[in-house]
Amino acid sequence: MRAETGEGAGAVLSVRRMRPPPPAVVALAAGMPAHLRAAGLSGRIVAGAGPWRVSGEWWTDAPFVQDEWDVEVDDGTLCRLARTSHGWCLEAIYD
Repeated sequence: MRAETGEGAGAVLSVRRMRPPPPAVVALAAGMPAHLRAAGLSGRIVAGAGPWRVSGEWWTDAPFVQDEWDVEVDDGTLCRLARTSHGWCLEAIYD
């Protein structure tokens, strides 16, 4: 995404996918992520959007379904969290 005008004009936001995504511990408040702890990242979540239901590989013997949130941690880190049937994980970091 490229900002066109105002502060940060010309800035580019990129995403670094984590492969494999590390597990995360997420505390909820009113059903929304409120605190995050994952490898090298920990803090209070100050803003967020989601969840979005994501699914895929429905044509295989091992389809997946997960809910994803984009969140901002209190240190300014932007990331994507996912809740799967196995728990929470850190899907990506936005740079």
